[in-house]
Amino acid sequence: MADAEKRYPFSMIKYGHDVEFAYNRLKNTVHDMEQGIIPWNDKTLDRLEEVEALYENCISEPVYFATSREYGLLQELSAWAKDTRAETQMGKHSGRYDKER
Repeated sequence: MADAEKRYPFSMIKYGHDVEFAYNRLKNTVHDMEQGIIPWNDKTLDRLEEVEALYENCISEPVYFATSREYGLLQELSAWAKDTRAETQMGKHSGRYDKER
């Protein structure tokens, strides 16, 4: 019998708005690429697909038990959202989620 992968609790009650904010900004960035407003980037589209799959799995859960990879992505999205809010308040951020890996 295979060992079950370790899961890590991620509070969607506390951080769900951060994840949703990053997901929506990523969707807007892809839309801007499709409209020709910004240059096309396949990595951004791949990122949207990755984030969208995770978002759909976790958004309805008060606490999502994530794999280590998912947990890292959720932490990254949450940190991006917090940084973006702070930078936007200071007038220093474009608001796009177009981070390349």
